Amino acid sequence: MGIGKKSLFLSAVLVCFSVARACSNGQCKLLDECTTDGDCETGLYCFSCPPGFTGFRCVRSAFTDQFKLVNDSLPFNKYAFLTTHNAYAIDGEPSHTGVPRVTLTNQEDNVTQQLNNGARALMLDTYDFKGDVWLCHSFGGECYDFTAFEPAIDTLREVEAFLSANPSEIVTIILEDYVHAPNGLTKVFTDAGLMQYWFPLTSMPQNGQDWPLVSDMVAKNQRLLVFTSIRSKQESEGIAYQWNYMVENQYGDGGMEAGNCSNRAESSPLNDKTKSLVLVNYFRTVPIKLSACVQNSKDLTDMLQTCHGASGNRWANFVAVDYYRRSEGGGTFQAVDTLNGELLCGCEDVHSCVGIFRKLPPETRSSSDHPDFPASLMRQRDQSWSAIDLHEYQLLDGCTTNADCGTGLYCFSCALGFTGSRCVRSAFTDQFKLVNDSLPFNKYAFLTTHNAYAIDGEPSHTGVPRLTVTNQEDSITQQLNNGARALMLDTYDFDGDVWLCHSFGGQCHDYTAFEPAIDTLREIESFLSANPSEIITIILEDYVHAPNGLTKVFTDAGLTKYWFPVASMPQNGQDWPLVSDMVAKNQRLLVFTSIKSKQASEGIAYQWNFMVENQYGNGGMKAGSCPNRAESSPLDDKTKSLVLVNYFRSPPVKPSACVQNSEDLINMLQTCYVAAGNRWANFVAADYYKRSEGGGTFQAIDTLNGKLLCGCEDVHSCVPGSTSGTCNTPSPA
Repeated sequence: MGIGKKSLFLSAVLVCFSVARACSNGQCKLLDECTTDGDCETGLYCFSCPPGFTGFRCVRSAFTDQFKLVNDSLPFNKYAFLTTHNAYAIDGEPSHTGVPRVTLTNQEDNVTQQLNNGARALMLDTYDFKGDVWLCHSFGGECYDFTAFEPAIDTLREVEAFLSANPSEIVTIILEDYVHAPNGLTKVFTDAGLMQYWFPLTSMPQNGQDWPLVSDMVAKNQRLLVFTSIRSKQESEGIAYQWNYMVENQYGDGGMEAGNCSNRAESSPLNDKTKSLVLVNYFRTVPIKLSACVQNSKDLTDMLQTCHGASGNRWANFVAVDYYRRSEGGGTFQAVDTLNGELLCGCEDVHSCVGIFRKLPPETRSSSDHPDFPASLMRQRDQSWSAIDLHEYQLLDGCTTNADCGTGLYCFSCALGFTGSRCVRSAFTDQFKLVNDSLPFNKYAFLTTHNAYAIDGEPSHTGVPRLTVTNQEDSITQQLNNGARALMLDTYDFDGDVWLCHSFGGQCHDYTAFEPAIDTLREIESFLSANPSEIITIILEDYVHAPNGLTKVFTDAGLTKYWFPVASMPQNGQDWPLVSDMVAKNQRLLVFTSIKSKQASEGIAYQWNFMVENQYGNGGMKAGSCPNRAESSPLDDKTKSLVLVNYFRSPPVKPSACVQNSEDLINMLQTCYVAAGNRWANFVAADYYKRSEGGGTFQAIDTLNGKLLCGCEDVHSCVPGSTSGTCNTPSPA
């Protein structure tokens, strides 16, 4: 009996060859610089990954079809597939509930685009909502108007359209399932026309056996695999219980620890070979678009190697990621190529697989089959503290706990800035004690915490789970104790009182409110009471319209006794009173509002009568540019004697804050110095103020105070007690 092509392939001796770079018609190749997508070869697009490389470069945007490139004649579990985590949670998806959506997103492309670009498994979260099945984020297993994305049938119809148009493709759907309506899932899959592609439970392997051949699945049109997280539905609806058939590592931040690949709680251990599919998650608990390009590159490949060992030397079949196209070069597409290379022929890239009866003619190769050479992210930036013994302070020394670090430092990991954990600064330099307090207030610089109230882990005070961004990690008291001397607060009329809140359309909601303003103001009062020589500035983004609403809450908090009166504030760019005089008079609280009328009605200073301010958010982070925000006069308007520089992203991105709060911040302060008519900033507003690559925001303030007080590069170089431009140059060692 003759041996068929299928048998010959299965017994073929496979060899590896090197994948060569190729140029298509003179277009830009992988990692070449580019301006538009049109500059790049087919299968690439023009992308910027600031944490990974400078400028714009061509990176991969499409997959390699392993079935066409090599074969479709092996069991389904011998292939790897790109998986989009929360595939439905798409940037820009319009609200389908009539309520503005306030929740996180995980992808940028719609489901059809994801499938066309090579995603072959979709993770979807299904809920009972509005009498139907919806795709939704939730709290406590409930879907809300403001977290719902769309009815599940809309997404499932996109899947059906793709399967109909691509008769040799197989799609897997992995459900985080909160649907409890009887046969709710069966109905929505039936209504979407997907039952014709259903892969039946009876054909799924037991005890770690191989799955059917891909070619047989295609021939039988059994091209849709669906898994649920509810065990009972395997019997009641014929939907496979996920962890009967696959193992899965920990999702979220717990699945991103280098060198560690543990199973999630519901899954059996990864090395349980009675489950023949392996799913590897690699995405953050809170998705961070900016850093996704880094985590989807070498870090992902390293984790796949770690999970290979943890899974009993089995390569992953599914790789689940956020923002799947973002990368430093090959990204998730290269990761899946690597997996298919290992699975199909033991080579490091699927393009290297060659069988006796299958050559790889050039026309079958993807134009994007280039090796991935991600740019190095592990930059270590020198942070110099003038007149400070770095050996004593152990700045940037490796560490394990905070206790390993000297006073004023803590142990911190900045994955985008350096490897491992290192000692970085955690506290300020008191310029008043170090140098003097006998100059005008506008001759000093102060660390300012943007949205100081929007704190990680702050419990809900409304009874509704909070669903909004945060900007800081420390409480107000901790911020003040660590050296913040100006706080940015957003005040709103809410629940019959004044609250601190994020908003939409100028309105505070139950799910965006943080706490009553009086709670924060009482922390400030306690600090001022305990520190009689300190001055605090509060800068209000003010949406309070209740008559005398702010006056009442400041009075109730006991803060009016520290109030710096509007009548004492300088006009036309004159100097402010001396700090020592402000302290002597106990006028140690400066409050500014964004509502002009309150200067006359409540005696609260209108911010832009007294200071200039640069653009906030992403618009204020463009290298070499420091424009004023719309409400402020130009930065070089010297009739305003205070200068505020914002340097934070919109929205906040915690992992990259350590980089932006370091050298990038120092560079922006220099840019804004020129834009402000050669005036150094008095206030520097930052998110996650303690995160840095070394000196961070504290070093930035030391630099500013050095410039303001003595014209030196660091406040530690100023001669103590001096009010003139005298630098204290350290003696040579």
